[in-house]
Amino acid sequence: MNKPIENPSNCISGTGRLLRVGDVSHLVGLSRSRIYALVSEGLFPAPIRLNAAVERSATAWVEGEIQAWIEERIAERDERLRRSDSSNGGTSSAAA
Repeated sequence: MNKPIENPSNCISGTGRLLRVGDVSHLVGLSRSRIYALVSEGLFPAPIRLNAAVERSATAWVEGEIQAWIEERIAERDERLRRSDSSNGGTSSAAA
């Protein structure tokens, strides 16, 4: 399954554009509540507070961190497929 993000501040790549939760939900295909649950479990990049002086201010995610998370999911899938292919003698069960 997903591993905890060790240091999300090192995940920034590409753009530093900020995304609100609706945009993040659309990009990753998860509900808002699931995104926040994964954040609390350390399995999804944490949002940043847009106004640090206000305790309950709006939050947003760094686009590069979200893109890195997506790329990790793709890499995990590809690794599972490689392991599956090698355990099946090199034949894939997926239709071409």
